[in-house]
Amino acid sequence: MPPRQHDDGDPYADGMLQYTLEAFDSAIPYFTKAIDSALAINPDFRSSSADSKLALAYYQRAKCYEAEGRYRDTMRDIREYITLKPEDYKGYVLAAGIWIKAGKWRKAAEKIDMACLRVGDDSEAEEAINNAFDALQDARARAEASPIHSLPAELLILTLSFALDAHDTPLPPPSAAAAAPLSVNPVVAASLVCRRWHSAICDATTLWTSLRIDGKRYGTKAAQRAEWWAGRAFGRARLSGDVQEGSRRGAGITSLTLTSLDFISDGTLRLILSQLDPADGLGPPPSLTAFACSWTSTTEQGQITTIIKHLVSTSSTTLASFSLHTPSHLQIHLSLPRLCNTFVALSTLSLRSASAKTQAPTVWILPKLLPPYDGEDDWPPTALRRLTLVGPTWRLKFRDGTIASPELTREDCPKLEELELGPTSPPMTWDLLSAKGLKRLSISDTFDSPQESDPDFTSSSSTLTDLRISNSPYLVRRLFFSPSIDANGISFPHLVSADLRGAHLTGSGTLLSYLSTNSAPNLTSLSLAQTTYMASEPLEMPLMAGLKVLDCSGAGWVDAWSSEIKDLVILTPRLQRLNLSRTNVRGSGLLKFVEARNPLPPSAREDEGDPGLIELNLVGCRMMEDKAIKWLEGRIRRGGLSWKMGVVGTPSEERKRWRGVGEW
Repeated sequence: MPPRQHDDGDPYADGMLQYTLEAFDSAIPYFTKAIDSALAINPDFRSSSADSKLALAYYQRAKCYEAEGRYRDTMRDIREYITLKPEDYKGYVLAAGIWIKAGKWRKAAEKIDMACLRVGDDSEAEEAINNAFDALQDARARAEASPIHSLPAELLILTLSFALDAHDTPLPPPSAAAAAPLSVNPVVAASLVCRRWHSAICDATTLWTSLRIDGKRYGTKAAQRAEWWAGRAFGRARLSGDVQEGSRRGAGITSLTLTSLDFISDGTLRLILSQLDPADGLGPPPSLTAFACSWTSTTEQGQITTIIKHLVSTSSTTLASFSLHTPSHLQIHLSLPRLCNTFVALSTLSLRSASAKTQAPTVWILPKLLPPYDGEDDWPPTALRRLTLVGPTWRLKFRDGTIASPELTREDCPKLEELELGPTSPPMTWDLLSAKGLKRLSISDTFDSPQESDPDFTSSSSTLTDLRISNSPYLVRRLFFSPSIDANGISFPHLVSADLRGAHLTGSGTLLSYLSTNSAPNLTSLSLAQTTYMASEPLEMPLMAGLKVLDCSGAGWVDAWSSEIKDLVILTPRLQRLNLSRTNVRGSGLLKFVEARNPLPPSAREDEGDPGLIELNLVGCRMMEDKAIKWLEGRIRRGGLSWKMGVVGTPSEERKRWRGVGEW
C-alpha cells in the first residue's frame, strides 16, 4: 500500500496512520523522520526523561520492527525508549516479548520483573504485564513438552558420541587436505543449543577425549585451545571454560589430530603435546590411542622427530591408530614390523607422502627415534588390521654400511582386513596381495614389478567386499590373468563394490567375466571409468543380475558399444544409475534401454520393488543426436528419472550446461 501523508505534514502522525492500517513497512520511514527531526532540533534531547514524541517515535518504530520480524532493530529502539522513559512499563513489556520469541526465558522474566516495579495503580499496565507473564509460561511449557527437551542426558551423550566418531574420520590425502573445508565439531555445536545441553555436555568428560586442531585456523592459539580442551577432558573446566585446579574426573585426551602443521611452530607443537600430561601428580599420565598429523605444504623434520619421540615415550603400549600425511618425500629407515613392535597395540597405520615423480623435499623416520634393537629378524606378527602405504620409500641401513630393502609378508600381518597401496619404493608389500582375510583392497598408480612373482589373488578374492584398482593396468593383468590361476578362475562371493578405473579390458569378456553373476553374485556397484578396450568386436558385458550402479565415464570403447547398450536391459536388469559422461555414446541403443527400464505408464513395470533407472549422466556426450535429446526431454516428468546433459570445455561452454528432472 503506498504511503498516505497526514494533512498537517507531521511525520509522527503520518507514521501512526500507516501503523493503524497495518502498513508497518511504510510506517517505519515516517517514524525515522520524526526521530531525526527531533534530534536535529535538540541533540541533547536524548538524555531527557520528558514525555515527548521522540520517545513515542522510538516505541512505535520498535513495534513496527517487531511486526516485520526485525528483532535486532526492535531491541535497539527499545533501549532508546527505556533511556528516555525509564519509569514506563511499556518498554520492558515489549522487550520481554522479544526475549520470549528468542527462547531466553531468564531475560524475559527479568524484564517482566522490572515492569512490575513500574505499574502503580494502572489497571491497563497490570493487564499488559499479566499477558506477558502468561506468554512466558506458555512458551516455556511448550518448549519443555518438546520430545528433544525430555531426552535423557545419557542418551544425548550417547548420540553425540556416535556423531563424534563420524567426525573423527581418517585424514584426507595431502593433495586434498588443503582444499578440504573445516568441519565443525558436533560436540561444540551441540553445547551451544541450550543451557541444559551445555551443562550436560561439559560435564561428560568422555566427549572431550578427542581433540582436532587445524594449524591454519588456530595458529598461535593452538596451544591455548589444547589447554582448554584438556581441562574439559580431565573434568577440571568450569562452564565458562576456565581450567581449575583439583582432582581429575576424566581420563584426558586420548585421540589427537593435528592438521596443517606447517602453520604451527615447533615451540607451539611442544606446548600442545605438553598439555596432554598436566603433570599434576593426581593420577597416571594419559596415553594416546590415536594420533594423526598432516601438512599442506612443507614438512619440518623437527616436528616429525618431536612427534615420534613423544609417542614412543608416552603411548608405546596404547597407540592403536597412527596416521602421517606429508607432501614431502618420506624415507623410512626401518622395517614396518619393527615399528609395530615398538607400538604393540597398533592396528591402523596410514602413511602418505609425495610420489617419486614429484619434486619435493625429503623427511626421514630414522631408527634412532625408536628403542634400540639387535637386528631385523624374527619380529612377532603385527596386530595391523588397516594399512595404508602411499608414497614412502623404505630402506634399511646397517652399521656395517649394508643397505637392504625390507619386506612385509602375509605372515607379518595375519589380521589384515583393509589394505590401500600406492606407489612405494621398493614394492615391499607385494606379498600382501595374496593375504587371506582381506575385506577391502585399494590400489592406485602402482607400477608393475616384473622381478616379483605373480600374486595368488585367489587367496584374497574369496573374502573381498570392496575392490578398487585405479590407474594400474599392468597390475590388473597380473592379478586376474596370472598363469598360476587355475581353470576355475577367480571368484568374489562377497564382493559388493568394484572400481577398475583405467584398466585395459583385454580380450572379449575375460576380465568382466570375473565380475559376472556366477563369480560375483553380490556385486551392486561397478566403475569402468577411463578403461580401454582394443578389439575389433564391441565389448561383451556379462550378466550382472544385482548391479545397480554402472560408471563408464571417459571410456573410449563406449562409441562402438552404443548400439549394444540396449542389451543392458537383460544383462543388468536392476540397474538404477548409469554414468556415460565424457563418452561418444549415441542415442539409438541408449533410448531403447531407457524406454525398457522406464516404461509408460510406470505401472507397466513388472517388478514393483524395482524403481527403474533413476539417474542418467550424459554430461560431455558431444555425439548425442539432437533428436535423442529432445526425445528424453519430451518424456520427462517431475519426481522420477534424474538426468544430466551438457558440455565440458571452456567457461562459455560450461554456462550452457542444463539439467532436466522428471518422471516417466
